[in-house]
Amino acid sequence: MKSILNGHTDKFEYLISKYQNYVFAIILNITGESSDIPDIAQEVFLSVFRSLSSYRSGSFKSWLGKITVSRAIDWKRVQARAPNRENGIEIDNLAQDNMVSLENLIINRDSRKQVKKLCQELPDKYSSTIEKYYFDEKSYEQIAVEEGISVKTVESRLYRARTILKERWEGDMP
Repeated sequence: MKSILNGHTDKFEYLISKYQNYVFAIILNITGESSDIPDIAQEVFLSVFRSLSSYRSGSFKSWLGKITVSRAIDWKRVQARAPNRENGIEIDNLAQDNMVSLENLIINRDSRKQVKKLCQELPDKYSSTIEKYYFDEKSYEQIAVEEGISVKTVESRLYRARTILKERWEGDMP
């Protein structure tokens, strides 16, 4: 260790080659990712090099293992916070997910317009109740107070309105 600290970098290269597989095994065990092992291992060995002056005699392998575990856990935390990594497959998956979400959004928007149109064609007592419940997101109790009816009547009107809407919706489908 003293010779490495005195500038003999060839000794450090020897340490890297000697403990590289040990470090790789720990990283793989913690992260489960083989593609990032070299990058994490490089961080480990850089940390070891920077911390050599604080190394006290004892088991070097144990000390190296602690640093490796720490770096691998740090890497996992970073990955957990940044799910859309920059490798092509994940970007493709993200783009596909966004397309599916966009398609669903468009379908939901169009369906919502159709439903709203169908609601306006209902008798007033049903259209008013269903619009307040689904579009204004009011509770049964709020609707009952506004309409001057009982909660049971609100439930009944919503049930009847949904039944009529379902029949009309299915009738409009090709």
